[in-house]
Amino acid sequence: MPKTHFYHGNIHLALDSYNGEILAIRNLVTGDNLIKNAMCAPATYVYQPFTFKLSDGEQTCEYHPLYSREPLVSPEKRVQITSEETAEGLLIKVVFPCVTSQVMTTFVSTDFVCEPEKELAVDLFYTILITENGLCFSLNFNNNTGKVLEEMRFPVIGGVFLGEDYTNNYLVYPRTAGMKNKNPIEWFMQDTAETFWRWNEYRYGYTDGLVSCAPVLAERGMRGYGEVYPGILSMSWFDLYNPEGGIYY
Repeated sequence: MPKTHFYHGNIHLALDSYNGEILAIRNLVTGDNLIKNAMCAPATYVYQPFTFKLSDGEQTCEYHPLYSREPLVSPEKRVQITSEETAEGLLIKVVFPCVTSQVMTTFVSTDFVCEPEKELAVDLFYTILITENGLCFSLNFNNNTGKVLEEMRFPVIGGVFLGEDYTNNYLVYPRTAGMKNKNPIEWFMQDTAETFWRWNEYRYGYTDGLVSCAPVLAERGMRGYGEVYPGILSMSWFDLYNPEGGIYY
């Protein structure tokens, strides 16, 4: 798998040279790569670094970058990666010529070729600005498809935890007054608690907030918080940390 590497400040960033997937976000001070698990099993594959949904009024399709081996067969479908130094930091731009709605079902290399009828030519690129100690993500999508954009997820970065032991990680999440979960990986593996009660003729029920990130992720056996801001979230921020350090968004 060809990789394109960038170093700036205290950060090392590695991208798949063919499909633009984010492969490594490394803290050069500690040597820790935040991305520990690529989540590549076909049944639970998370398409990185973005997914979006388009609707023609009758059908909604989810699109994502091509698989990493697909551009080996069709070089014209490879992303174009450029970079330039700016006053704010190192600016990386990744341009996508096309995306696909085909779902990964196997790892046999000959099956990585996407079906042409599921491909979609797009005017889309994302940028990552690497500052001294942080990353700033941005995505530009000129929707000239004639379809309605229903959802865009970016950046999608899977398999993140800090250090060598995920059990000492903490997730601070701004749901209502705020939540703090130790070992969020195992926390999300728990069954969701449900509470019901009745007052006079009224019946009430709620869960503990552990919900699917999105229906497509639920189908792949993945769970997480799925609220939006503004709404039940009190701010657009979260924090993941361990005794050695952390990241926040």
